[in-house]
Amino acid sequence: MAAFAVIIGTVLVQGTTLGMVIRLVKLEEPEGDRARMTMSEAEAAMAQAQLKIVEIHAHDEDGNVIHPRLLDRYRRHATLSATYAGQEEEHAETLHAHFDLILKAVAAGRIELLRLHRNGDIDEETLHELERDLDLEELSALAAKA
Repeated sequence: MAAFAVIIGTVLVQGTTLGMVIRLVKLEEPEGDRARMTMSEAEAAMAQAQLKIVEIHAHDEDGNVIHPRLLDRYRRHATLSATYAGQEEEHAETLHAHFDLILKAVAAGRIELLRLHRNGDIDEETLHELERDLDLEELSALAAKA
């Protein structure tokens, strides 16, 4: 019984006073532990680095664009990421609607894929490969929404 009282007393005293002690001592997170960039700012920097590489390799030796769609995709992504960085609150509603629509499109794709398989229009291998693509698209949209 004595051990129980000591344990309860210790837990209650320490548990109820710890927050007050932290406030009194004014403990703060060290500067070195704080991130200097938000996730959206880091994503914008990453998109800019990706764009640079794609711009370098999207042209042949004569300077002709050989990967125009890829170049356009990375340019759009870098532009959108830069616009979004630091303004997450302003774009939150639009982004959620965007990813909700992607999830609806993935669901419609799954329904059609299963219909094609049931009708014998595609084989098991095709079904599984396309399901994997839909899974990746769905996971990406769910992660971006979170």
